[in-house]
Amino acid sequence: MTSERFLALVAAYGADARRWPESELAAARAFADADPAAAGPALADADAVDAELHASRVAHPSMALRDRVIASAAEAGLKAR
Repeated sequence: MTSERFLALVAAYGADARRWPESELAAARAFADADPAAAGPALADADAVDAELHASRVAHPSMALRDRVIASAAEAGLKAR
């Protein structure tokens, strides 16, 4: 595995190897073990992003927005399934 590919995997899937593609997992782990100077900072950065995402809350749309979307769909002739 190249450094570029490892960094791309970490950027795409985060620091948790359980989310990495199984087909590349062994090679990625081997790369991380063989080159901790390259892998360590990338994993630390990705772990920080993962923690922020995990801690964030999703804002739910208001009932007013829901009502406007439904009214707009009805005006456009769309029907609920």
